[in-house]
Amino acid sequence: MSALEWLTMLVLFAPAVLLALSEMSPNLRASRHARLTVDRNSRRIENFTVIVPIYGHIKYLTNVDYLRQYGERVLITTTTAETDEFNAAIEEVCAREGFRIFRGHVPGRSVGGTGGKKSTGGVVREIIVRDALAAVEHPYVVCIDADTETELPLSLLVGGLEAGSFDVASVRLQAQNQTNMIERLQGHEYRTAMRLRVLMPWLVSGACHVLRTRVHREIMHAHSTFFQGNDVEVGVLGDALKYRVGHVPFVVPTIVPSTFGAWFRQRLAWSGGEARLFVVNLYLVRWHPTLFLYGFLSLVTTPLRWYYLINPTWPVAAAVATYLLTMAWVNRRDFDVALLLMPLYLLFISLVVVPLGVYTYVKMAWADRKVGLIRRMRGHGPLPGEPPSARDETLGYVPRTLVTESIAGGWNRPI
Repeated sequence: MSALEWLTMLVLFAPAVLLALSEMSPNLRASRHARLTVDRNSRRIENFTVIVPIYGHIKYLTNVDYLRQYGERVLITTTTAETDEFNAAIEEVCAREGFRIFRGHVPGRSVGGTGGKKSTGGVVREIIVRDALAAVEHPYVVCIDADTETELPLSLLVGGLEAGSFDVASVRLQAQNQTNMIERLQGHEYRTAMRLRVLMPWLVSGACHVLRTRVHREIMHAHSTFFQGNDVEVGVLGDALKYRVGHVPFVVPTIVPSTFGAWFRQRLAWSGGEARLFVVNLYLVRWHPTLFLYGFLSLVTTPLRWYYLINPTWPVAAAVATYLLTMAWVNRRDFDVALLLMPLYLLFISLVVVPLGVYTYVKMAWADRKVGLIRRMRGHGPLPGEPPSARDETLGYVPRTLVTESIAGGWNRPI
């Protein structure tokens, strides 16, 4: 076997195999990471605020019936630049259900926003969430999307955060609709991704995550406000600020795309966020080497993967077989016919979707005049249990760092 073939095996497949092998040691993970359990008998904490960002079109607010149980704890978060029709509809919902509403100013956003199309980029979501935190009085906050619903009450999720002594926590997403083949493939993909959150809890999901309010304020003031990858950035910043970032096994069902076209559009947007995280913010490899090296190498070695797909050799075939066998073993308890197609599914993502992420990222960065650089922290926030300062109580927690970099706008400060 030539030196090039050895190098190819190492660069292309070793990180992926290591990630897969990490899933074959549940007992080791259980001994190294405290395993919480969340069920209806777990501790409940009720003094939390639910932040629900909604803008562009009222049709995206589909979980009103679910949110009704939380009443005035729900803070509907939107912008000052919505249409009269949207404002009338959202005010009617809030008045009827007892929700509170917060309107934040987003520079450059025109009336009507995205014209009824669901946004996959921009800075709107993070800016209005960041500013809405000034209106939060409860010590805990749960951020959920306008279409997210959970089977268990959110009070159990907040109780899990406290039981784990966490400041920030990711949850366990589960593909809710698994009827056709594309949905079932995503079900397997989500299952594997959620296992990794035991080891990498900072892989926060935008669909639902829970934090202490004062910690969330500091994180969001340090946030780049770049949309794609915004959720993982919350976890990364929490970790960088020396807060306790953990995983609560609180299951959150989520609707996955039902058609290839919808799936492809979603994954193009996600791949743009991955390019932002793994290339623009590659310096984070110092703190999270496995995932960031894997993400970076997955992108830059695309030409090699195409080459060896067209010109296969036995060492590369052996490495691929090892990876596939490992993943088959990991998912043996959830086996179905869709699992047999996972190699082709992952191959398409690797060879087509991942490299297109560079184009998607550049397009988003140019549109928003923002590169999405996650600024390196200087120091950290207060230690858990540390009393807030007088300024914290009046203005909300103020971070000790500059917050975001814009291509056109230069530096922006938190105050």
